[in-house]
Amino acid sequence: YFEPWATNAYQSERYRNCKPHYQSRKKDLAKNLKEGDRVLVVSSLYNYFGKNPTERSARQIADGYRNAVLDLAKVVESRGARLLLMTPLPSFPQTSITFPLSLCRQEWFRPSWAIPSACRPVLVERSQELARTSYLRRLQNELTKRSKAIDSFDPFPAICPAENQKCSNHHGSLLLFSDGSHLTSEGALRLDRSFADTLRASNQL
Repeated sequence: YFEPWATNAYQSERYRNCKPHYQSRKKDLAKNLKEGDRVLVVSSLYNYFGKNPTERSARQIADGYRNAVLDLAKVVESRGARLLLMTPLPSFPQTSITFPLSLCRQEWFRPSWAIPSACRPVLVERSQELARTSYLRRLQNELTKRSKAIDSFDPFPAICPAENQKCSNHHGSLLLFSDGSHLTSEGALRLDRSFADTLRASNQL
């Protein structure tokens, strides 16, 4: 949890329990983490930073995020553990997803021939996705230099390899995303090797 956000939604009734819930989870980590543990932070932060924030608001939001991550890193480090930040994935505009993606997965009761034709892949330009997420990537990379307890994991190449000009929410017949920004189990499994490599590298630090 951090504040402010690009909008003031964190002040609304809907989100009033977010901050106390986060504080309770942080206390739980301080109590239960063991030496050698890893705390993985996965966040889709695009809407929190806003599409076109002003210079002042972008700076304030970045400061809130930076302070929250460094504070969490102190808690984690005090227990002999490490904090692992997952950098942004590509995302796909909801306006291009016109069908419930839960109906696009092949199941024993839904063979490939029964999958609706509307379940077509959604494509986005790889270069544009990297540009869109570059600000947050720089901020997270800065944090790995600010704290010796923070590492980063970049899932982007496993989902959208460098040789691809476009990123797809499919890989062949496999659906990688359950909506515009959340991985399916098949999508998560594609991170297995690079995630394991990151964990091994952090063990050498």
